[in-house]
Amino acid sequence: MIWRTPEWTLQVMGIAQIVLGIWLIVGSAERVAVAIATIWMLVLIVLVAGGNPAMLTDPYGALIKDLCLIACSVTVWMLAPVSNTPPELHSS
Repeated sequence: MIWRTPEWTLQVMGIAQIVLGIWLIVGSAERVAVAIATIWMLVLIVLVAGGNPAMLTDPYGALIKDLCLIACSVTVWMLAPVSNTPPELHSS
């Protein structure tokens, strides 16, 4: 899917990835942020592989890097708190 031009599409996608990265760094709703980022990566894998199937077998290509990032996403998902309620608001 291309909006307007490929260059414009890449710029929009790059800005969206920067926003997701900042969201993850801030630490607010980590599970939601990592889920969106992972889904985004999976969509990009499908789109790129559709245009360049050779990337699926390239040992230094995008697929292996994305699989590593997905493993990092799983780690964040497992370690992120289920609730973002500050500890001082929890009742004892």
